[in-house]
Amino acid sequence: MIKLDIMSDPICPWCYIGKTQLDRALASHPDHPFTVEWHPFQLNPDMPAEGMDRRAYLEGKFGGKAAAVQVYGNIERQAQTLGLSIDFAAMKRTPNTINAHRLIHWAGLEQKQQGLVDALFDAYFCKGVDIGESDICVILPKKPGWNVM
Repeated sequence: MIKLDIMSDPICPWCYIGKTQLDRALASHPDHPFTVEWHPFQLNPDMPAEGMDRRAYLEGKFGGKAAAVQVYGNIERQAQTLGLSIDFAAMKRTPNTINAHRLIHWAGLEQKQQGLVDALFDAYFCKGVDIGESDICVILPKKPGWNVM
């Protein structure tokens, strides 16, 4: 087996897009020699523990509303070409992802990272769930439809 080490943050839209493409490539070759291991890469290590308003975060990060709209327009177009539905309107906060990274680490010890990473991406990008909240990280692995543990 060849191990693919993936550095990722579950609030990174390009990571979500890249995982989708990787999953499809691996599925198209079922006899592939790869295993995947997820590692933390916190996009915003200085993010307050409670996260922050998403609009304020994006405008600050990209230098204003126009730039944020342009960047996220590119992301939305790429997601649409893959058939991914991202509900940007549902995402009200940008979370601190340290607890999500801890959860991914623990899932790795149980060989269940893939399902958990899928659930985190789905929760954040499709449902607008604040995956930085401790309560969410406790219930997410047990939530119906996200059977990851």
